[in-house]
Amino acid sequence: MMIPTAGAAGALETLCLEAAARANPATMACVEQFAECSNISNWTRSKQDKMKLRALIAALHKTNPDLSLASLWDKNPDLIPLNDAAFTPIADVLAGFEAMLA
Repeated sequence: MMIPTAGAAGALETLCLEAAARANPATMACVEQFAECSNISNWTRSKQDKMKLRALIAALHKTNPDLSLASLWDKNPDLIPLNDAAFTPIADVLAGFEAMLA
């Protein structure tokens, strides 16, 4: 399985950013302005999304702006809601994983 999905550009951070952006639209608007000011348009999609996600986490997790993705769901699980539609393709693959092995 490719992340985010086969044929789509990006990485796991792309899906996390989509979910976090929907959950935090006002802060995401500021992150988009920061990205524009930072002149990252020539970066790959994956790198852009990683930068934006890091900026969004830093802006929203004030007690530890350097919070890693590995610790995020323990410390601030609402920042990237795992029930967001961005994760549906992964959930669908995992739901059918046993059948794929048969």
